Amino acid sequence: MIAVPALKTQLDDKKAHATSVAVICSLCTVSVCMYLYNGRVRLSDALPYMPFGVVGSLIGTWVFAKIKPSLLKKIFACFMLWAGFRMIMR
Repeated sequence: MIAVPALKTQLDDKKAHATSVAVICSLCTVSVCMYLYNGRVRLSDALPYMPFGVVGSLIGTWVFAKIKPSLLKKIFACFMLWAGFRMIMR
């Protein structure tokens, strides 16, 4: 929620979103390694979900390349509002 608006001061919309996803991917990779190393999750438990993640990322990449920046702004605004709503309701 913070990275994309901050990156948009230096980059166009699509590059800001793509850079944010790259940062999230790196953080998730480190997190997965830590959970596996500490024995908090087993690879066998996560394995059934991995194909869905791969397919979702491929679909997301395809959609992202085709989407107009104006629609991307609206979608991001909806996610920001939803995240804010969830934070208030908790």
